[in-house]
Amino acid sequence: MSASTPWPDRLRGLVIPAVLLTLWQWAAHHSTVYAYAFVPLEQIWQGLLQSVTDGGLFINLGASLARTSAGLLIGSVAGLALGGILALSPLADKLAGTLFHALRQVPLLAWAPLIGLWFGNSEPARLLVISLAELYPVTLNTFEGLHQTEQRHLELAGLYQLNLWQQFWRVRLPGALPQVFTGLMHALTFAWISAVGAEMLFSAGPGIGSMMLTAETNQRMEIVLICVITISIMGALMNLGLAALARRSLRWHQ
Repeated sequence: MSASTPWPDRLRGLVIPAVLLTLWQWAAHHSTVYAYAFVPLEQIWQGLLQSVTDGGLFINLGASLARTSAGLLIGSVAGLALGGILALSPLADKLAGTLFHALRQVPLLAWAPLIGLWFGNSEPARLLVISLAELYPVTLNTFEGLHQTEQRHLELAGLYQLNLWQQFWRVRLPGALPQVFTGLMHALTFAWISAVGAEMLFSAGPGIGSMMLTAETNQRMEIVLICVITISIMGALMNLGLAALARRSLRWHQ
C-alpha cells in the first residue's frame, strides 16, 4: 500500500479484522461449547499486561529471536557456500547436486526424530532444525543467481584479464545478489517458523514455542493467543526489515 492511497481505501483493510474480532467477542460471551477456545478480548489484554509486566514475554521472545538469528547465520553461510560451489564447479554439481535435491524433498519434520536421537532435547537440536530450514532456499537461489550471469559480462571480464576469483567478486556475485536476497527473504521466513516449531519439538529452555506449550498445559489460552499474535507481528517486522535492506543494497541494480 503506497503513501498516496486514499484513507477510505486504507480503512477498507480493517473491515475484515473488525468483523472477526466482533464475532470472536460474541462467541467468547455467548458460546458455552467453545468458551475454552474463544477467550474474551479483555482477558487477552490482561494476559498481555501480565506477560509484559513479569517480563515473561520479552524473555521468551528474546530467546526465540537469538535462536533464529544464530540458525539463520549458520544456514545462510552454509547455503551461500554450497550454492557457490555447486554453481561454479561442474564436478561438484555432478557429485553432490543429485544428493542435495533428493535430501531437500524430505520434510523438515521428518528429520526431527533423527535429530532428537543425535542431539537429544538440546539447543544444538533446535539450531540444526533452523539451519536446515534456511539451507535449502539460500543454496538454490545462490546457485540460480550465479548461473544467470550474462555471458557478455564474463567476456568483458576476460578482456580485462580478471582471474576466476576476481570474476566471482566483481561480476558473478554482484549479478547474483538480487536472487541471493530472494533466497534470504525465504530463509528468514523459514527461520522464524522453524525456530518456533523447534522450540515446541525440543521444548527445554525459553522461547515463544515453549511458552505456548506451557500455556496450553496450564489452560492459559489467552497466553497462547498472545504468542500467536507476537509470532505474526515479529515475522512481518523481520520481513519488512530485510526487504528494506535489500532495496538499499540493490539500489545500484535498479
